[in-house]
Amino acid sequence: YWIDNFRGIYQGKGKEEGDKIIMEWNGAMGKSNRIIEKTGPDKMKITVEMQGRDGKMVAYTGEMTRIIKKSK
Repeated sequence: YWIDNFRGIYQGKGKEEGDKIIMEWNGAMGKSNRIIEKTGPDKMKITVEMQGRDGKMVAYTGEMTRIIKKSK
């Protein structure tokens, strides 16, 4: 479940396939799909697909990198 202060409560279901987590969310703003993929030892790629106001699907992609601080 995801609860936010914008428009409500969302319920998600998903599955894990190798280095990917694929989730489908349903809530007040409609359906969206999220794919989280491990692309390296310290990198992840996230893709979000959702329906825009015009009814067309829109995709957003981002990448996260873990930074490990070295002790002195």
